Amino acid sequence: MKLQFKLEYRTAWGQDVRVEIVLKRSRGAGLVYAYPLNTQDGLNWNGEVVLHEKDACSFQYSYFIASGDEIIRREWRGVPRSFPYAQNKTFLLQDYWMDIPQLSHLYSSAYSHCVAHTLAQEPEITYYDRTLLFRVHAPQLVRGQQLALLGSLPQLGEWMPERAMRMTRGGTHEWCLSLSATGLQFPFEYKYVVVNEDNGELLAWEGGENRVSPKVEKLVPETFAVDASLLHAQRDNM
Repeated sequence: MKLQFKLEYRTAWGQDVRVEIVLKRSRGAGLVYAYPLNTQDGLNWNGEVVLHEKDACSFQYSYFIASGDEIIRREWRGVPRSFPYAQNKTFLLQDYWMDIPQLSHLYSSAYSHCVAHTLAQEPEITYYDRTLLFRVHAPQLVRGQQLALLGSLPQLGEWMPERAMRMTRGGTHEWCLSLSATGLQFPFEYKYVVVNEDNGELLAWEGGENRVSPKVEKLVPETFAVDASLLHAQRDNM
C-alpha cells in the first residue's frame, strides 16, 4: 500500500512536519511508524510511504511538528483519520492541519451518549478502480438532517438541489461519500448542503466560496484509491 501525503503548514525555523501511522492488525498488537515530510518552501509539505503489512486490517494517521528529537506540537486527534487497509491501493491524502475545533464539546462522550445518542464507528468506504472520497465532519447537524454534496459536474448534480448526492454517516459527526472518479473532469467545484433525511428537501447551503477539487489532470491509473477531500474543519456555518 502506498500513501502520498500533502499538507499545508507554516513551520518555524528548525521545525519539520512528520506523519505518524498506526497500523491495526487482525492479530497481535498494532504497529506505529513515524515519517518526515519534505518541503521546498516551509509551507507545502509532501511525502510518500510504502507499507507491506499483510496482516493489517485498517490504518490511522496524524501529523505532528518536531525539531530534532523533540515533539513541538501534535494535531487534535479527537476524530482519527481512519481507513480500511488496502494492499494494492495508492491513497492521495490532501489534508488540513486539525486544530481543536470551536465546537469540540460536541465530540465529547457526554454529548454523544447523553444528547445526540450517537456512537463512533468506522465509516463504510466503497473502493473503485479510481476512487474520489469526500469526508467531512459536521457536528452542528441535528436529528432528521443529512449531509449531501452538490457540484458543477453532471455526476455531482450540476448544482440542482433535487440531485444532491446524499452522504453516509460514519464516525462521530462524520459523513462520507465515495465516487468512481473515472470520467470526472478535474478540477471541479462543489459544496456541502444539508437536506431532510426523510424526503431529501434542501435545508441549507454551505456558506463561503465554492470548494475546489484537487487540481490534477487525472487520477492515477489502474487500481488506486484516492482521498482527495479529507475535510474536517468547520470553515462556515450551514
